[in-house]
Amino acid sequence: MMKKKIKLIVIGGNRLNEINPFYSLLELKKKYDFDLEILTEKTHLNKSINKQFKNFKSFLNSNKINYKIIRNYSQLLFKLKNIKFRKNIYILLLNSIFLLKKDIINMFKYRIFNLHIGKLPLQRGAGTTTWQFMSEIKSSAVTIHRVDKEVDNGNIIIENKFKCNHFNKPIDYYKFASKLEKKTLEQFLRKIIYKQKFNEKKQKTNLSIYMPRLDTLIHSYINWNWSKEDIKKFITSFDQPFKGAQTFLNKNKCVITDCSLIKSSINFHPFQSGLIIRKKDKYIYIAVKNGIIKAKINFNSHSKIKSLVGKRLHTPIKYLERALETSVLHKPNSIAKKF
Repeated sequence: MMKKKIKLIVIGGNRLNEINPFYSLLELKKKYDFDLEILTEKTHLNKSINKQFKNFKSFLNSNKINYKIIRNYSQLLFKLKNIKFRKNIYILLLNSIFLLKKDIINMFKYRIFNLHIGKLPLQRGAGTTTWQFMSEIKSSAVTIHRVDKEVDNGNIIIENKFKCNHFNKPIDYYKFASKLEKKTLEQFLRKIIYKQKFNEKKQKTNLSIYMPRLDTLIHSYINWNWSKEDIKKFITSFDQPFKGAQTFLNKNKCVITDCSLIKSSINFHPFQSGLIIRKKDKYIYIAVKNGIIKAKINFNSHSKIKSLVGKRLHTPIKYLERALETSVLHKPNSIAKKF
């Protein structure tokens, strides 16, 4: 009697401006020949990937991958109810916007897992990379854990740790993590294909730290009253693959990227913070409290600014307040913003 192939049902999609984790999963499918079913939604399908693939939908279609669009949680529940008794089926969440409830979790006991980029329980929640750079956390992990009713709370079954002190931008972090992510996915697949037991460990919930989801368009406004170190960390945390940290020059919205600290013999007063003191090649030099920041500036509008030197970068208080007051929730058909 032939052994049944496992079927992996993946709920979710790729990360913003990346072809992973699905590209790694497709490579592993060729190697291990398992059945793959993808359940995704419009929010992920419309998410930008890179120059080669306009969005996740384009990525799936170009690779001739079949997928089903899930419009709400009820539809997801109905879909999974029809297959709950097939023991060769496993569910893996990849950036899923659906928070699974008891009804689905109880149907697939011991067969629902989540891939998480971050060390648990210290890096629960979404936006872990931006929060990581903001806090200058020096280590992370690619983790697969069991899914239970609380976010990122289930037993860890695979954890591959790595150091982060050599990454200059979030994109460097993701490039490295993607390689380890593929290794982690392969370890997971080998375990379920060959019916091997996982070496599980419980999370230390008393050490848990949860951070909420971020939206670059809302949360990336620079507060020029911060210290030079905090401004530098903040700008870096929203750099590639994200759109960059935002501020204004006069009434022109602009994006600041490629940031570094420059030693200065002058201890600038807080009132001088945000003033562009010089421009050289593609970089501007900005006075901040007790130092200078070197960075690139790009304007959202097509209007040309004749001279940048002597102009002030400033973020109106209403934008800083909105960033603190606004939460973001990804829904199947849209991104909801609560003010």
